[in-house]
Amino acid sequence: MRRSTDDGSPTSKKDFAGVIFCNIKFYFCKSGTLFMMFNRIVFLSSFCCMLNISTNFDNQQCQLEIGSDDYYLRDTCKNKNSAEIFNLLTPSIFDHVPPYINFAMYTDSPRIFPSKLKNDLKWASSFDLANGIARNTGFKIVNEKNYRDSWIGFYNDDHATASVNDSITKFHQKQHTFPGCEQVTEKDWFWRHARRFLNVHGQKDFKFFMETYVLPDEVTELKSAINKSDIGTKWLYKPAAGYESIGIEVISAHVEMEQKIDFTLPAVVQKYLTNAFLLFGRKLEVRVYVLVTCMQPLRIYVYKQGITTLPYRRFGESSKITRSCEFVLRTSCAQQMETDEDEKMEILKMEELGLVLDDNGTTYMWDTESFWHYLSLQGHNVKKIQAEMDDIIIKVLILGQKSISEIAYGNSTTKGKLFNRYNAFQLFAVDFLFDAILHPFVLEVNDYPTLTIGANKIQNFVRIPMLTEVFNVAGFHLPPNLSSQSKIILSSGNNKFTDGNFMLDTRLYELSKYKMGDKNFENMSSWSEDILKNLTSANLRLLLSSEDEFSRTKQFSRIFPTETSGKYLKFMETDLYPNKLLIAWEMKYGSRREIGNHLLNYYAKKKVHL
Repeated sequence: MRRSTDDGSPTSKKDFAGVIFCNIKFYFCKSGTLFMMFNRIVFLSSFCCMLNISTNFDNQQCQLEIGSDDYYLRDTCKNKNSAEIFNLLTPSIFDHVPPYINFAMYTDSPRIFPSKLKNDLKWASSFDLANGIARNTGFKIVNEKNYRDSWIGFYNDDHATASVNDSITKFHQKQHTFPGCEQVTEKDWFWRHARRFLNVHGQKDFKFFMETYVLPDEVTELKSAINKSDIGTKWLYKPAAGYESIGIEVISAHVEMEQKIDFTLPAVVQKYLTNAFLLFGRKLEVRVYVLVTCMQPLRIYVYKQGITTLPYRRFGESSKITRSCEFVLRTSCAQQMETDEDEKMEILKMEELGLVLDDNGTTYMWDTESFWHYLSLQGHNVKKIQAEMDDIIIKVLILGQKSISEIAYGNSTTKGKLFNRYNAFQLFAVDFLFDAILHPFVLEVNDYPTLTIGANKIQNFVRIPMLTEVFNVAGFHLPPNLSSQSKIILSSGNNKFTDGNFMLDTRLYELSKYKMGDKNFENMSSWSEDILKNLTSANLRLLLSSEDEFSRTKQFSRIFPTETSGKYLKFMETDLYPNKLLIAWEMKYGSRREIGNHLLNYYAKKKVHL
């Protein structure tokens, strides 16, 4: 009969094969309990049972536990467990800031920790990639509902079970999803905000929207626009909370619209982009992965790699309409042509360039780095296109920043759903289309981008390393309620943290009040200097967190705040002060971070931030 350890993992036969050491040494603890440590295995495990000694020799972690006492005798030699415990944590670049959990890769071997420590490291998730990364890091995977108060991290990418908005019950928990994120990811809310910003700021700064109408609010305007449009003009009907093209309809006339859609349901109707950029005779869509670690002040990162998708077949204007694949619905809704020799040559060229057909055989995928390289070889100004996309991403998130911040963090009259700024982060996927001159248009923002892994090497190439970096940049701490056994284990394996400062200090993420109503975004050279004078503890906490976070990036690039982000302040509807603080810091120290961080550590050593 196989036996199991207390965390449910099966033990091997060698654990019980013969387990007491010779060369007895005697140790006495304060309670007078006699501990016997043996250096060589010679006796049978039955003798261990007589002495009420339970053994744990996982990966040669030489540790004896007698009865229920919390006394541990650890092997002082360097072994695999010590190294893995040492690698569990990444130190802050500042003094008196607790370390961060160092997440492993999905492809790494699992770290093996003593069960006492593993029981303190609980992770809740609903899909394999996040679970695999957490398990390899050393977490115990649990059910979110059954362990509601004890999990450290929760990542969910499933719309059907995404109940995370109300899952946070403790200060030390961190979840993937900002409460209120639907303000930019549900299409009706997104376009309501977009319409409001267009009315206030004009088309010049927000020219990346296709002609769109929100239902049921703008039924009259939609009918009028369709009746005035040219014959054959196509429109896309999209359910407000739809995803993966579910519920999308193609309409081209008023009569057809009446037959196909229900005007009473929340939805948007968009005018189809006719003058689209074609690559190999195909329309394309580019997905950019965007990490937001804080909504107020706003901190946005873009991943170096995304996914470019093209349909398997070319599209033209002469044949019947098809909606046989998701990509047709999402990006072209055009008319499919029969395969000819030219198309066969194009497919061959695409495959030679590294494009990979998806599992359904309907869509070609390309990593965006290769896509940008190809465009640059064709003479296109890739840096200009990428800068326009970054600008759109920032403005799209500013659209919903005020609403999301108030739902998540609260305001002067309402309590937010989160305890502090530590509790949430979010990975978005922003989908773009391009017109004939490669001007980008935002198609939609996804709150739970699909991150499944499988046979498609492009998807795996992008998603697997990205999610590990998402967790590392977001910054997870050990919980403040670690058991005494775990603290001893960590102390033995980490000589980097001799002061025992392993765990989350919630003071670092407090929702501090700043200068409310600060709307001065002009005279930037003046306020950018003044705001950095006489830094308060709240100021320092924001700056320390921001710089620590930036130091953990590898393939993610921060696009907000930067030294040029002051131009976005006029669009912000939230309190400007914390955003101005980070922008001012970037203006002064963004190109000389070592000097800036040295100054911050001067204050950190004195614990001014605490």
